[in-house]
Amino acid sequence: QTLLSQDTKCCAQYKNNLGEDSTQLVFTRAELRGLPESFMDERVDPTDKNSIILYLKYPDIIPVLSQCEVSSTRERINQARECEAYGNNLELVAEGAQIRYQIAKLLNKKSWSHYVLKQRMAETPEKVLSFLSNIKTLSQNGLEKDLSDLRKMKRKHLKELSDKYPNEYKQIAGDGYGHVNHDT
Repeated sequence: QTLLSQDTKCCAQYKNNLGEDSTQLVFTRAELRGLPESFMDERVDPTDKNSIILYLKYPDIIPVLSQCEVSSTRERINQARECEAYGNNLELVAEGAQIRYQIAKLLNKKSWSHYVLKQRMAETPEKVLSFLSNIKTLSQNGLEKDLSDLRKMKRKHLKELSDKYPNEYKQIAGDGYGHVNHDT
């Protein structure tokens, strides 16, 4: 019972860290190119009208990650989410995994997954993995075609940006992701 309480406390602290994070990132309008003006207007820094303040909350990051044309801006958001924000959540994940391992061992289960899934329709991790493997096999052809289509769209988009902003997009790589293709 003590371990279950510790697990609950660990999960609650993790969620609390997400909810209370107040990390702010400051950008210029140019760094947020591609986003609607209204989005930027709502987030103007009251002390500096040339700065846009974003938080690492979904109402801010989803539009940036999905619409911003400036890859360094998207990278900066991802970096902040992975490294700077959310308190000690990495430590909490490690602590939670250790607690759940201890619970599983006390209940004579191979793993936490074996313990949790036994009570659910999936029953075992092996059944889940088999199901996911089947889905992966069935979706592989569609995935490869979709990925190819997305890369073509990315190259076209970068070419258009290169034409529009030649100083910022000096080289358009073969795959659209910065990998130089010397054959083209």
